[in-house]
Amino acid sequence: MVNNGVTFNQKGRKNFLHESDQSIHLMTTLINVDDDLKNGSFSETTILIPSELSDYPVSTSTVCRQNGSMRFFVISLMAIPILIQVFSQSIWGAIHESALLAFPNWTRRSISLLPIWGSVITAILIIPACVAINKCGLRLSLLCSCCFYTLGSAIRCMPSMYSCTLCLHLSAIFLSVGGVLMTPLIITMSALWFPKNERNMATGVCLAVRMLGSAATYVIGPYVVSVARDGLEKPFIMKIRIMQMLYTCKIITT
Repeated sequence: MVNNGVTFNQKGRKNFLHESDQSIHLMTTLINVDDDLKNGSFSETTILIPSELSDYPVSTSTVCRQNGSMRFFVISLMAIPILIQVFSQSIWGAIHESALLAFPNWTRRSISLLPIWGSVITAILIIPACVAINKCGLRLSLLCSCCFYTLGSAIRCMPSMYSCTLCLHLSAIFLSVGGVLMTPLIITMSALWFPKNERNMATGVCLAVRMLGSAATYVIGPYVVSVARDGLEKPFIMKIRIMQMLYTCKIITT
């Protein structure tokens, strides 16, 4: 009985010491972060996803709230890719008539099938995307999403796009994958970087930016590519304008 008691006490002491070490490590890290914030030497890139505090979401959220201006910087990093992705993926619905005139080898049916990739990719990859975000964190997931945006914008700038719509569908697939990653990131960002009374606002802002990107396609697209004012050379001129708009999207995503 004594030996069992001694064994139990030893195990309890080890567990207590282990928990104490974790608490001391966490407090030391928080103190260092607080000192860096006061001295103004804390890196914005580092605080975007604090690796040492990734296992302590409550403490991470507390540190983020202490630096009020940083949360607006983070939500801006989220809003810009969302705006570009939605604009790039929805642009063909606003200029499909001009695109058919500029590229005679395209068909109306092929262009009309481009939006379907958003629904298909979301249904297939939404669960793996959520698992990947929980495993990789906010910063790496955001970088992966931006990489897919860049690939999707670059593929449709290839010369082979003139003869077939394969590049357009590949571009739509990559843009949809980036959009699938971005959707759960909105919730993760609002939970990590905003207090409880501001999380709905942060989520709503990102969703409003998404709707704004979709609406911008119907304003910017027809303005840049117009059927009525192009005269006799309108197919050639429209092709140049469409490619200029695609190259602009590619430069912005890069």
